[in-house]
Amino acid sequence: FLVIRIEDYMAERWVYAAGIGFMLALTEILFLSIRNKKAIIAAAVCLASFFGIFTYLRNDIYKDPIALWTDAAKKSPQKLRPYTNLCAYYGYRKEVDMAIAMCKIAINKGSNKIETYINLAGAYYLKNDINNAEAILLSIADKIKAAGADDKAIEVFNYNLGSVYKGKREYRRAIEEYEKVLKTSPGSPAALGLIGECYQQLGIDDKAKEYYSLATKGIPQNAEDYLMLAKSFLRLGENKRGLESLNNAVITDPLNVNVRNEIATIFLEGGNPEAAYKHFSVMTKLSPNLFSAYTGMGKSMLARGNLREARKHFNKALSLLPPGSSERKELLELLEKTKG
Repeated sequence: FLVIRIEDYMAERWVYAAGIGFMLALTEILFLSIRNKKAIIAAAVCLASFFGIFTYLRNDIYKDPIALWTDAAKKSPQKLRPYTNLCAYYGYRKEVDMAIAMCKIAINKGSNKIETYINLAGAYYLKNDINNAEAILLSIADKIKAAGADDKAIEVFNYNLGSVYKGKREYRRAIEEYEKVLKTSPGSPAALGLIGECYQQLGIDDKAKEYYSLATKGIPQNAEDYLMLAKSFLRLGENKRGLESLNNAVITDPLNVNVRNEIATIFLEGGNPEAAYKHFSVMTKLSPNLFSAYTGMGKSMLARGNLREARKHFNKALSLLPPGSSERKELLELLEKTKG
């Protein structure tokens, strides 16, 4: 027989197919044991109500990935995957401190998975702690290069290391990493567009335009691809197709706060504060304690000339920042602008 190694010895989803046979057997038992037709109907209604309520409650957990993996961690605290996945999803919501905490729990419990360290590096990158992100990625470089490493893991590693170098303004090194991504995903709009951005920062405009054009010919696989596709179209002056790609990025991953933030910033810098405000507002619903979302809402209101609303959002953002935070200076300067 075939033996397949699996990570989960028990999983809720494995019950779905078997559950059909269980329900058929239960129905047969009801018909055989209860002769009264009304009693059979009453029993069936009670069972349907019982399972229906629990299905509804379970769906409430399934609709949100953080709720789902928090539930998994609570029920199986010894498993590492829930904490690794929580790190990733908290990162999507820009709840960076929680993302770091979840990855550290997984590592303290003995996780040596590449994904855990990549997620942790990503969280530090979002926190603008680029040196820590780089150190973590370089610490797993040998493991990534080892035989048997997953192609997707290698791709994500190179992509993230490229972003670290880009954040450090080491654009040539960033290009090297993004070019490695293209070896496994030749038409990646995200990698091609980021290479274009690096060449633009280096002042090599013809190469930048070349890569932006190549990015627009790629086939998007995720929200980040659509986002870079949009940026490439916009930089090439194809605004209509750029806006279509921004819309597709949201449709592809509506819960990704990082994507929302990028889109909102594009709209704000492009002179469309109404659209920017809409996305910043959604971010506050996804991550209620995200100060940058309230800052964005304030900037959008400021651009529209609504000083009172802008001041309200800036004050909310300030209330979410610790006293020594470096972001407070910018917010205080923005608040000064609302005293018209």
